[in-house]
Amino acid sequence: MVVLNKHLKGKKFLVGDSITLPDIGCTNVLQFAFQCVLDSGFQKVISNVTAWFTSISSMPEYVKACGNVKLCTISLKPKGAKDEETSAPLPTETTAADDDLDLFGDDDGDAEAAKKIAE
Repeated sequence: MVVLNKHLKGKKFLVGDSITLPDIGCTNVLQFAFQCVLDSGFQKVISNVTAWFTSISSMPEYVKACGNVKLCTISLKPKGAKDEETSAPLPTETTAADDDLDLFGDDDGDAEAAKKIAE
């Protein structure tokens, strides 16, 4: 986001002097973030991106295709999250049970056959 903010300094569009597909594509990608996560404090930090995003997302053609975009003032928190803890801690150790998990069903005893050959 910092790189994009530096790139947009003094510019109205990502490429050239008029709106292009990269402008529309990047605006679409960032729409959810600006609506739900990038709160007003973060928007001040990336002021060039915010100005560019607001300009593109308020164009009549964009509004007709994607609807009105309202920037969030407070970012959303995960459901049931406490203020000081927003995510579960990462596991630090793997257990034998973790090794037994076969998500793709391709564990056909190759490890056992390799072990017998090695012996």
